[in-house]
Amino acid sequence: MNSKKMMSVAERLRKCAEELLELAESINTTACNETKPSHDSQVGATFGDVVLPEVMKRDSGRWRMALPVVVGTDEDGKVVASDLNTLPHLIVGGAMGQGKSRFVHALLCGLIASRSPEEVKLLVVDTKCVEYSQYAGVPHLCAPVITDMRRVVFALRWATIEMQKRLEMFAAAQVKDIARYNSRENANLPGPLDGNGTTEGKSSLPKTLPYVVIVIDDFSYASEMIGEEIETEIQRIAAVSRAVGIHIVLVTQRADEKSLPSGIKANIPGRIAFHMVQEESKVLIGTSDAESISGIGRCLFKDKNGRVRCVKIPEITDSEIDSVVAEAKRKYAVSDEIDCELHNGIGATW
Repeated sequence: MNSKKMMSVAERLRKCAEELLELAESINTTACNETKPSHDSQVGATFGDVVLPEVMKRDSGRWRMALPVVVGTDEDGKVVASDLNTLPHLIVGGAMGQGKSRFVHALLCGLIASRSPEEVKLLVVDTKCVEYSQYAGVPHLCAPVITDMRRVVFALRWATIEMQKRLEMFAAAQVKDIARYNSRENANLPGPLDGNGTTEGKSSLPKTLPYVVIVIDDFSYASEMIGEEIETEIQRIAAVSRAVGIHIVLVTQRADEKSLPSGIKANIPGRIAFHMVQEESKVLIGTSDAESISGIGRCLFKDKNGRVRCVKIPEITDSEIDSVVAEAKRKYAVSDEIDCELHNGIGATW
């Protein structure tokens, strides 16, 4: 067989593979769209039934996840989960009332229930002012839930400073990422180098560092109120922060090009699309399939590898949220020092 024929065969095989991949995604999405649940079937698996048991499986097999996120269950009832640490950032989009905030509540409660404040810290921006008020005083918060848009940029600047400080710590400890830093054997190393190339005092590096999860709901509103400054900070953090354990979850009611510029999308591969108009669906997940989703709480989850799955997010009640928060307050103490430093726009040190 000559080279031209071989190239022709290879090209046909490549096209067949692409068509099969498109067909598989189409079948998965169609199954999601054609399942028209009745009012009674709107209630899917609950936080207590699905999320809580799964996030607690932290030390077994594939469940060794630093930041377990249970998205929900697929059409076969199987749990769909991902590690936010490897995702490493997430955009959640959809029309009003489709389940975006419910998903975020399940995400936050899963992390609070399964991780200590020494393992994960949360920074929550609530543009609605009342959506996340139940988390007031939870020990995992870097600062009280932020409702004042003037403080959002300060919080993101703090994250940028913290990111740089951690990179300096990793350089001093001769490690590449937060997982290696937290598992290193010799924790009694000198502190980061100062401008003269010497260590800062006699203090040693922190033995471990917590992961930081930043949630902004609603990002499109915050961006409209604050302007390009918030987009610049988000891009800077998303591009570099994975190695240092800082992760971003953007929740947006609008997913157009203006609300989600290419600089942000390029560094945030994880996507969850609830029902939305065709144009916004194409911006968020690359196809118009989210327009056809029927049923509140149903979404398309696109992972970092580009695989798209139809998922039903779990139900979570106010009483379940209150219970998780109350248990965290009972088990752990609150650090006021971090709150003060963050609200002054100064990088906190753990």
